[in-house]
Amino acid sequence: MGGQITYARSSVGTLSPAEMLTGLLEALAQWSEFGVLPDAVRVMSPLGPVERGGSSEGGRARVAEVAEAARLALDSTRAHGHLPASVSLADRRLGPAALFAAAVATARSLASGAGPEELVAFPAARLCLEDNVARDEDSVWEWSIFPEGFSAPDLLDLTRLQAWTMKPAVLR
Repeated sequence: MGGQITYARSSVGTLSPAEMLTGLLEALAQWSEFGVLPDAVRVMSPLGPVERGGSSEGGRARVAEVAEAARLALDSTRAHGHLPASVSLADRRLGPAALFAAAVATARSLASGAGPEELVAFPAARLCLEDNVARDEDSVWEWSIFPEGFSAPDLLDLTRLQAWTMKPAVLR
């Protein structure tokens, strides 16, 4: 995805970034437990994170460290129904975009025969779907139902965080 996280079309339908991330996390968690990447995984459809946290910068980590971070993030997602704002990886806190990039790099390394101690490099990443949410607050609240001067910047930021769940509607 070239550092830009977005939805993807697959043989099972269109997946949101949150769904893809849970699939990657599940694959790495299963590798950690059984020593092999699974042929298929179940994906969850969680909400996006409820707050900002963690870095979106790239970095390097050992395969086993990324797999442990994946397991912790998956446990948190299952327990709370939304992606975690951050997860610990080695000596830093990664936000969901960096975790996504680290999980992709690690899954690719494992598919190429990497072992648990191998270092994987992952790029900085961003959820480009956030660009679909307005940043110009003045134009957002012009609808007549809102009182003059209405402002809700926190609501717009929460909406950007929920862009992790975006995917196109499919007409049938």
